[in-house]
Amino acid sequence: MGISAWDARTAADVTGAENAGLERAALIGNFTPRVCGIATFTRDLLRGLTAADPRVAWDVVAMNDREPGFYTFGPDVNHVVQQERAADYLAVAKGINRSGAGAVFVQHEFGIFGGTAGEHLLLMLRALRAPIIVTLHTVLAAPNADQRRDAAEHHHQYLWADRKHRL
Repeated sequence: MGISAWDARTAADVTGAENAGLERAALIGNFTPRVCGIATFTRDLLRGLTAADPRVAWDVVAMNDREPGFYTFGPDVNHVVQQERAADYLAVAKGINRSGAGAVFVQHEFGIFGGTAGEHLLLMLRALRAPIIVTLHTVLAAPNADQRRDAAEHHHQYLWADRKHRL
């Protein structure tokens, strides 16, 4: 099941691709062939955004939870981050900054990003210069102290599933 034309149009409105002249953006999360819902969602989101405005170049960053080379990512993937290797997050942030990306979209799910409560992701987010939009695919009703601390640092950038679960 892919993203519908309406979803692609809505996604393009969110990116401001047509209105702001966005030329390049980054998309971070799991990606196919990794077998998980976020990987499929991220792939479909890329397809929908590309269909909505093919002028935007996308840097896709795929998270890898296995040994290097386990997944054979296709040509859409520009960078691979080893989940537990903090240096990878910083190296990719530098690459995204050099690319001139005008926005960074993060597909967040607990367990995708390394470190305590995914704190390696924060290393990347702090180093990025472009605006960051984080989609939370799971919103915890009762986050632990580490999850609350890490989420609070970037709470203004999240797309919430519903207003009831805001931190």
